[in-house]
Amino acid sequence: MDVKKIFARLEYKQISKRLRRGKILGAKEGKWTNVKPPYPYIYNSETQQLEVDPEKYKVYREIIDMALSGIPANRIAWELNKLDIKSPGDSYWSNNAVYRILKDQTHLGKIVFAKQKGSGHKNRKTKPFKIFDEKDWIIVDGKHQQIKTTEEHAKIM
Repeated sequence: MDVKKIFARLEYKQISKRLRRGKILGAKEGKWTNVKPPYPYIYNSETQQLEVDPEKYKVYREIIDMALSGIPANRIAWELNKLDIKSPGDSYWSNNAVYRILKDQTHLGKIVFAKQKGSGHKNRKTKPFKIFDEKDWIIVDGKHQQIKTTEEHAKIM
């Protein structure tokens, strides 16, 4: 039984190594290999690419326009909640959700991979959560549509 456990553990490590390598290679090819795509994108599993949801895109442009006019994230969240628009989690908007959307580089047509490692979950025993420096991230041009200009992104940041 102990020998089986050892071989099962080795096989598990080999499978997880191949999975990580495949995700990195896919990201370098410009494919979406992360879990949930950022708002307003949806994932098309046939093409393995991100596509823009037209209804969510209208809300996204409102968020960008408000941010470009100098409105802070908490006020944008308040306005969206007042208009009864659901957040990406199908709940109320928070300033953190708005801020994440505003700073996301995926909207620039980029694929960003390997930003962090581990899990910050308090009830699971996993590797500790670690955020890597931006110079160590894998950032490549994606195959999806760019919906924010670099000038807009720079002004928002």
